[in-house]
Amino acid sequence: MTNALQRGLILLEQGRYDLAEREFRGAIIEAPDEPGPHAMLALCLKQRDLFQEALHEADEAIRLEPGWDFGHYVRGRVLLGMRRLKEAEASLHAAIQLDPNHIPSFGLLAQVYYASNRWQKALEAADHGLSLDAENALCANVRAMALIQLGRKQEAAETLGSALEDDPENALTQANQGWTCLHRGDHVQALVHFREALRLEPNLEWAREGIVEALKARHLIYRLMLRFFLWTGRQSSAARWGLILGIIFGRRLLAEIGRARPELQFLITPILCLLFAFITLTWIASPLFNFFLMFNRFGRLALSREQKTEASWIGISFLFAFFCLLSFFVYPLAYNLAGMIYFGLLLFPLSVTFGRSNPTHQRLLGVYTGVLALLGLPFLSLGFLGSFSPWRNGEKAGEYLVYFFFGAILSSWVPALLGLRSSRD
Repeated sequence: MTNALQRGLILLEQGRYDLAEREFRGAIIEAPDEPGPHAMLALCLKQRDLFQEALHEADEAIRLEPGWDFGHYVRGRVLLGMRRLKEAEASLHAAIQLDPNHIPSFGLLAQVYYASNRWQKALEAADHGLSLDAENALCANVRAMALIQLGRKQEAAETLGSALEDDPENALTQANQGWTCLHRGDHVQALVHFREALRLEPNLEWAREGIVEALKARHLIYRLMLRFFLWTGRQSSAARWGLILGIIFGRRLLAEIGRARPELQFLITPILCLLFAFITLTWIASPLFNFFLMFNRFGRLALSREQKTEASWIGISFLFAFFCLLSFFVYPLAYNLAGMIYFGLLLFPLSVTFGRSNPTHQRLLGVYTGVLALLGLPFLSLGFLGSFSPWRNGEKAGEYLVYFFFGAILSSWVPALLGLRSSRD
């Protein structure tokens, strides 16, 4: 092992990735045919989110020594970071085939299965890793996360409890214990674990996301929505689609009953309003409560810059829509109705615009939302023009509203139509 490689390993362990990269590149110059420096440089570049360069270095390490299990393991780590899950799984299977006792490969394979929503496979891989090392923190954590998704919360809590006894200073274990508490509905205890995780590792994103959710869960409405989100997250894709279709057809059935039985409208109308409010909340609840969290001193620190930007747009649009709604009840004028519809519908495209890891995807969705907002301006303007008399240009306003309405409702399908991932990538 060269001096440059030794220095690079120390710097990598300290999290000083820019300096470590320099040392690893120096080690490659000193020993260009050694796979080790390439593999370690790949890990370093991966930590800096330079994934394409990292993948190139991992491939170079494998080219130099195809039978080295660690090279395939590193490639799997890089591909997992790139969300190329099938390729990551193949690399990790190659690493395990070369060394069936390489525990980190089983832990990482469990993470790949977990990321692809294959909870049972994640549990099996984690259990295999723990059979080789009962105290392996990564395998224990992924095991607990898989158990939560399988609905076996008590077993998850026991797994994490044992892991915390073995290593109470493990930030990931503390964070996962926090998520276990959230799944149990205990947001108060979840905050304790998330705070401890961030104390141990201030840059742990999993803990930061958890503390944001726990802070929002102090509000009853969001607490109920969070329990719904966590529950649906544990369901299969088919079950989630069944739920969506059930809601759509259930709404239609209620509307048909209301038309056929007018005497039941006093019951059906409130149910339809509540259903519409629930559907809307599934779109905007998280960023909307992030907006309210911005007025909390600790909440502002927990939110990322991206979350603050999204929350600001969603929150401002929501407040305008809500203000126009209240004003319409007091002064039922056209501009109040137009403002309520415009800002209310704008919430839907705004809710899919942010949170994309790919800047190009985010720009495309931002352009779509901007064009849609401009398309709705004529409708909003006609509302103001007709505000002090019966609404003039009603036909033209209706035409603009149709375009704006369908553009807003179809915004949830825009990522798929543009070839992007439908979920936040």
